[in-house]
Amino acid sequence: MPNRPEDMETLYDAGVGRVGSVICRQPLADWRIRSLANQRYEILCLSVQGKSHYTCGKKRFTTGPGSLLYFPRGVEHSAHSDTANPWSFYTVQFELLPTTDDARNAFNAIGPHLKVSNLAQVRSRFKELERCWVGREPGFMMRVRGIILELLHELVLTHIRQSGRILHASKINDILSMLQECSGTTYSCDELAQMAELSPSRFRVLFRQMTGYSPTHYQNLIRMYRARDLLLSGGYTVTTAAAETGFEDVYYFSRLFKRLIGVSPSYYRNI
Repeated sequence: MPNRPEDMETLYDAGVGRVGSVICRQPLADWRIRSLANQRYEILCLSVQGKSHYTCGKKRFTTGPGSLLYFPRGVEHSAHSDTANPWSFYTVQFELLPTTDDARNAFNAIGPHLKVSNLAQVRSRFKELERCWVGREPGFMMRVRGIILELLHELVLTHIRQSGRILHASKINDILSMLQECSGTTYSCDELAQMAELSPSRFRVLFRQMTGYSPTHYQNLIRMYRARDLLLSGGYTVTTAAAETGFEDVYYFSRLFKRLIGVSPSYYRNI
């Protein structure tokens, strides 16, 4: 889990380079791959129906509708379709461009087998990806890369939610969404726990498992990054940015901003 403020922005920061292929594979009982290890591209795959059986290193698993598979470049895997219920799937091969070594390591730690909770939405993105890839309209690669980034974001969120199989993850996710939308309001741990219908002690443990931070520290980070964006927009002074993010004491705001962001708020005001 991240333990520095900047990790929230850089841990999974990556771009997409060359795209090798986008394929929608229809059910085929004799589909099989043996010891595939793509040395150039990452592989991202969504199962939409049927089953397949995979071996990846020491892991063996069976896919079903909603299975999201991710294989970093060079990771060897073998698989075959279930003969009684052959699978159909979307797959894309692409070059991942992490911004840091930490980002590369973070992506390498994902998968290989996750389960999406919103199959219809993810399937719709893959369908649009295939349409753009096949249609090849002017500027199509910008849209293709954009959709792949959206799918990678879904991959990261699914990985975080399912890491450790955290109980009540959906409740914590609802709280996180609310905090991001209401960055100008500060909530106590007891208030957040009550919203999540959990005891305060249980809520603290689950919240830290999901985010790496205490509820108070997480809220302060959101408010500081929001204040930074306001200052960068050019339309706010330090005082008005502090007020907009819920701080009445501008001096306390400035001290907290420097402690969490690393520079004083006036630095961004003067850029």
